Amino acid sequence: MLICEGPVFRDGSDCVVERGTLLDPYTGSTIAFQRGQATSSAVQIDHIVPLAAAWTGGANTWDDAAREAFANDPANLQAVDGASNGAKGQMLPGEWMPPNAAFACT
Repeated sequence: MLICEGPVFRDGSDCVVERGTLLDPYTGSTIAFQRGQATSSAVQIDHIVPLAAAWTGGANTWDDAAREAFANDPANLQAVDGASNGAKGQMLPGEWMPPNAAFACT
């Protein structure tokens, strides 16, 4: 996760982000994030290899522990612009490229 400022975590948590500023790798834009019902969708956590694609690619044969480990693997998770993540959907990296061409090979 490329954070410009923060993140500020919820009191008593080391994973629930309340606010911060994200330098979005997919768009190259800066997003001021504030957790809230009307604002939380601005930043989403993308599975770089979508879970549905992993399932059809063989994860359906894994045990529950292996699937859970894959779903929570930080190497496969990226904080990104919510709209870009929605546009990507379940596409694999070879099927969808972010609008920020500088991030495409990353």
